Amino acid sequence: MMDPNAQSDLFRDQFPDHERFPLNRDMGEQRVIRLVRKDMAASQRYLIITGYSSLEYMIEELGRRSLSDTPVDIVLGNEPAVIFDKTRTRPPQKLPEEIERYWLERGISVLLNGPVLRLISRIDKGEVDVYYKPNLHAKLYIGDEHVMLGSSNYSLTGMEKQDEANIRLAQHNEGFHEVKEIAHHYFSNSTPWNDALIELLEKLLKNVSWQEALAGAVALIREGKWVEQGMNRWLARNRSNLWPTQKQAIAQSLYLIERQGSVLVADPTGSGKTRLGAHILEALINRLYSRQVQHRSQYQIITPPLVRDTWLRELESMNNNTATIPVSHGALSNPNNLKSAAVISNIRKANILIIDEAHNYLNKTSARSQSIIINRADHMILFTATPLNRRADDLLRLVEILGLDNLSDAAYTTYRQLLKQRDRYNKDKIEELREYVHRFMVRRTKKELNEAINQDPDAYKNENGNPCRYPEHKAVTYPTGETDNDIRIARAIDQELDKIKGIIYLGRIIAGPWDLSDSNRQQSYLDRRLRMGASLARYNIRNMLRSSGAALREHLLGTAAAIGRYHLKEFKSMPTGNMVGKIERMAAKIPKTNLTIPLNDWIRQPELWRDACIAESETYRNIADLAQGMTESREKTKARKVAELVNKHGMLLAFDSTLITLEVIKRHLNKLLPPGESMIVSGSTTGTKEKLKKSFALSADQTRIAALCSDAMSEGINLQQASAVVLLDMPSVIRVAEQRIGRVDRMDSPHKKITVYWPADSDAFRLRTDRRFFERHQLVEDLIGSNIDLPEDLDSEDIDTFQEETLSADDVIRVVDQHKEQERSWEGFEDAFSGLRGLTDGPDAIIDQRTYNLISGNSTSGLCLTSVVKTRKPFVFLAVKGSDYSAPYWLLQVEGRQPVQDLNEIIDFLRRELPAAEESSPDDTSAKLLENAVKWLGKHERETLPRKKVNALEQMETITAKWMDRDEITQYPELAHRIKALHHLFRNTQTGGFPGGAIAAETVDWYELANRWLDVVQPIFIGWLTEERKQKKYRDIRLKNMNKYLASNPPTADALDHILKNLPAIEPVDRRVVSAIVGV
Repeated sequence: MMDPNAQSDLFRDQFPDHERFPLNRDMGEQRVIRLVRKDMAASQRYLIITGYSSLEYMIEELGRRSLSDTPVDIVLGNEPAVIFDKTRTRPPQKLPEEIERYWLERGISVLLNGPVLRLISRIDKGEVDVYYKPNLHAKLYIGDEHVMLGSSNYSLTGMEKQDEANIRLAQHNEGFHEVKEIAHHYFSNSTPWNDALIELLEKLLKNVSWQEALAGAVALIREGKWVEQGMNRWLARNRSNLWPTQKQAIAQSLYLIERQGSVLVADPTGSGKTRLGAHILEALINRLYSRQVQHRSQYQIITPPLVRDTWLRELESMNNNTATIPVSHGALSNPNNLKSAAVISNIRKANILIIDEAHNYLNKTSARSQSIIINRADHMILFTATPLNRRADDLLRLVEILGLDNLSDAAYTTYRQLLKQRDRYNKDKIEELREYVHRFMVRRTKKELNEAINQDPDAYKNENGNPCRYPEHKAVTYPTGETDNDIRIARAIDQELDKIKGIIYLGRIIAGPWDLSDSNRQQSYLDRRLRMGASLARYNIRNMLRSSGAALREHLLGTAAAIGRYHLKEFKSMPTGNMVGKIERMAAKIPKTNLTIPLNDWIRQPELWRDACIAESETYRNIADLAQGMTESREKTKARKVAELVNKHGMLLAFDSTLITLEVIKRHLNKLLPPGESMIVSGSTTGTKEKLKKSFALSADQTRIAALCSDAMSEGINLQQASAVVLLDMPSVIRVAEQRIGRVDRMDSPHKKITVYWPADSDAFRLRTDRRFFERHQLVEDLIGSNIDLPEDLDSEDIDTFQEETLSADDVIRVVDQHKEQERSWEGFEDAFSGLRGLTDGPDAIIDQRTYNLISGNSTSGLCLTSVVKTRKPFVFLAVKGSDYSAPYWLLQVEGRQPVQDLNEIIDFLRRELPAAEESSPDDTSAKLLENAVKWLGKHERETLPRKKVNALEQMETITAKWMDRDEITQYPELAHRIKALHHLFRNTQTGGFPGGAIAAETVDWYELANRWLDVVQPIFIGWLTEERKQKKYRDIRLKNMNKYLASNPPTADALDHILKNLPAIEPVDRRVVSAIVGV
């Protein structure tokens, strides 16, 4: 007996004549469809009887430009995709309703727009007639000279791909006429379907206005319905208790996580970011589980200590097996500590790294910031309500935290340039980097959130079931009670300040490379240091004086001296202040410097330096002596005000920047309020911090207490049970004022109105600063009372134009109100979706709300909304669904330009072109433009991935090629086989397909392929980078830095098998286009 394999090979070589027995063969041009086309062209009219036909194939074939002029009749039976669709929940219906319902839900390839138009035209002209006959299973093809019968349906598989068996008879062959009669019998008993088919085709074509098409594109991203795929149970359970703005933010955050790699959530204080963060995390983890890649769900949350229990409470509801306890960022302060080492180890293992109050990590040299530098996180999720500074340092640090592998090549070049001192103040480069940061941001203003509440107030309830919205603000000033003698002393102190040189800031005069590059720059740098040092020294003294006499004495002479003078108990574990002692110690050694120009004589000559230090110290002592004569009238007045307001408001917060001032006021307050009705809360008072959170929480039973808080309590803690805030001292920058008020200014506040009490200091005690510094600058805030050395990269423009003025309480209130009204705290920073929202919301909207609501609520998601417009220049805009593994995206192709993916850049273009565009109808020109754009995208979709994924794929393609060139790899057959298979993926992005047609086969899911590569190489990267950094190599943390090492050290065959095993394919891009606008 012949071996079956040998028999198969023999038969393959001896197939019967293809003209007589049409088959789909592997070799040559032998496909059933070619004979069908040949017979059709040779006939006066051609009849097709088919058990089923894919609607897409019918459109593709009968709508071809090259279709013969022969009229065609086609009779359809059952639609297999409907009958065998196991997920269908509706009962079967008779054709054509069942087919129509199926295809309206499924949609067709956008590349079929041209063929659809041609098929409709041919039906209208009588060149194609379509019929249906339920339960028909025959496959007959009837021409004038030949007929064919067999197993081939009129479909892609039947005509081209599957192993079929057919017989083709010529007129002279026996059975020709009988087959023809059978076919005409079925034909005569069929029902016409032309009108219904044209109606369906027109619906599938879905030619709409540009406003409707753009609305569909906006909704694809903004409404986040793509998130719901595969996650319905989680959504039903966990999204019901979220506000609509939080649901939207979850979708937008997931969009940025998947399109950009990381996200910065910068919603305002009081918007529920911790709850939002927990749900973003759970949504991401459930999305990973639904993809069956739960090994990527390991996470670590780093949070300020005050917010840790809030995170724990929110995480308790999470239904997953990867729950990890959030860690306080205090655990990162000492990396040599065993507990810190364990936390750092977890950070380096985490696939998802969540950092709350991320602005605390902008100081690159702190131990806390250094601890998060090395990580393997696929996704960084950052939260902050604190506005970022627009200076280069903050931007550079932020992009480092977000991940340098997420930078485009152009953005990385800008980053490298800004690292150089000479480019640090290049406004164009800073703007480029700032625009890059926009792409990661989710940020809604308080005004936008309140407007959202107005649209659907019943959807916004707090945990007690009461309506939510940000409360109204009422600003009230109060007199601070300084005596005439206090005012006289304050003025005398101000005169002494003119003598101060700022020696406390001159211990080191170290310039950066740019300032060192020539003598003029060195002199400019030195002049700035001297001016700013003196200004800051005076500023600090005035700031302490404005707080209290005790605060000033502590600053000048130290904590012990102030405690003795004001009869206080010990209240600090570590003493602070004592500028006099520090200056006196500085006298022993002239400042260290790297400047080569001659310094001022009094700085470079030891004796003159010592004299200058002694004189400065004496000035400080003179100020301390003057302050000795001040009364405590201001502190007593503030204590009385607090007691009065407790009686009025019940629950009250009072803030001051210095702890010693709070101690003095508390001493006076004890005489005015019963025990237990006042407390001091600072960063070091653990017990009172817990009492504060419990007493002022939304559900608290407490009704009467005054909490005297340091600014450690002005961030990341919910105290909305209070209806009033007292500012005991005037904040030095607006950010501090906003943070203090933000403890009670929350969406879930039980109060419709909150009151803020501002100190109406007399002129001698008022805030004196540059108004710009008060409004936006962090430099002063960062330096007050802590850093002794000024930073090397002082902003010369700010320092050279520094104009000091006195600000009254009314001046400050006016500035704060303007910030609140204009949402200027994040001035210069827009989030990734601001342009998207502007298309439908606000005075500059170009899509009316009715159209948007209609399109965004439409459930027929399978249809591509296509619009054709006449414009000044040809373009194609596409909104594309992602795979099950990735988010949707937009693409713009303009004739003569590189394709654009950035949302805001696309929006700017559409805003310019569409409002003046004239509506048009689809035609061959628009169809060809659309076809070319989609086909280009099909070949280049890998380039639309998040930058880190693109980098990973580029690394994979490069490294696998190098591995294949290594002779020793052949010694390991399994490894060599897998390397070849991986590299082969980059040469064959499609398997099979419709030759020259629109119906493409599934392609490699590049997003998942990149993720799998990262699964393998990132642990290697962490180990390699840790060793390299021990040798102080590679400041920039980028995957490509490891290429040389990786090329010489391939992973195991099993590791590569993880990448290849069950690698998913993705639906062709032409089937995933949701909206298209074609400009002709």
